[in-house]
Amino acid sequence: MLALFEFRNGKKSLPWLRYILSFLLILLLSSSFIKCAIAQDYLKWDRFRIKAALSVSEYYSNNIYRTYQDERDDFITQLNPELELKIALTKGSWIDLSYMGIFNHYSEADNFRSDHHFGGINYGIESSKESLFQLGIRFEDSAGQPNSIYDESKDFWLNEIYSDLEWKITPITSLEAGYKHTVRNFDKERYQQDDYIQDNVSLSILHTRSQKLPLLLEYRFEKQVKDKIQPESNELIYHALLAGCRWRPERRLSGTLELGYFWSQFNQIDAYDGWMIDADLLYRISAFTDITMSAERVTRVSYYAARDTLDYYIYSGFGLTLVYRRFNPLVLSVEGAYENRAFRLITSETTSRDDDLYRMSILSDYQLKKWLALSFGYSYRTNQSSVILQEYKENLFQFEVVFSI
Repeated sequence: MLALFEFRNGKKSLPWLRYILSFLLILLLSSSFIKCAIAQDYLKWDRFRIKAALSVSEYYSNNIYRTYQDERDDFITQLNPELELKIALTKGSWIDLSYMGIFNHYSEADNFRSDHHFGGINYGIESSKESLFQLGIRFEDSAGQPNSIYDESKDFWLNEIYSDLEWKITPITSLEAGYKHTVRNFDKERYQQDDYIQDNVSLSILHTRSQKLPLLLEYRFEKQVKDKIQPESNELIYHALLAGCRWRPERRLSGTLELGYFWSQFNQIDAYDGWMIDADLLYRISAFTDITMSAERVTRVSYYAARDTLDYYIYSGFGLTLVYRRFNPLVLSVEGAYENRAFRLITSETTSRDDDLYRMSILSDYQLKKWLALSFGYSYRTNQSSVILQEYKENLFQFEVVFSI
């Protein structure tokens, strides 16, 4: 919810047309499933369920590079194909395959990357007692955006393997464990100082005797190493203990709210220790109105390619989104978000750079047909920084058409 309009990486180029034509062919062939059963927004045929969509969008930004001075505006045409295939192997096991592409064409700018690719494969198995195990991989072939007319996109490849276990010890108690291994590599040598290897481990217990306050206890560990600089260098480690609640999706209040404390080290030197929050909640105010809330506070490594400075920063973010469906098929939503990044050196206990990012957006969706939807939106964001050159303001307008089966 904190990144409703984070879509903008691309450059003026047309090689992506072959990807679009391939996707349209898949979409056309998939239309043969139209007469098959429809289950939970998927087209179902025998052991297969398929979902496909293609959105065509036009954006206008008055500051595409998000700079303090020398603002450049531009129109961006974006094609966004999505394809998801679910295959039932047995009654309690399945495989998911997914792909999403983002293909941009800028009217004026020529230093944005034009194509971005995201995909994954997931294997899942569920027992008769609702214990669940999942194992999967995902990839990103993408880029960070240029920061000026003289800059370039920062192409990278990201691979991730993950596993998740939810073991039902009793009908009201679950033990959950997760592991994730992520590797990111930039194409060009100048950005390889931001290459990293990251390992995440989580262990938690969920006890649901009380439906109003289902108790959740969790431990997290993260280790991230920028592996292209020096061995044992630029290494961030943090441990966290959290407690909170997780409400089931069918309840009026659903989602997760956790509070806790974390300890972090950077290059084997104590960094920042402090309170932590991780929240993602949905509250159904009425039959027509939902409100979602997200919040996070944690330490993160600074990246040269992302215009970060110093060694690391303390990230705090909060967002609210209100969705109103009274005039269905017209759906209105309003979002507000705030993020703070307090950048620090490991040799100092004080903040050397402080950024406050504010974002507001308004979006309207209209479902013309089951297979056709329109969307109009406006977003405003501003970054206020103690380093004046890091400040910027951006107004962004959006129009989108979505075709789906």
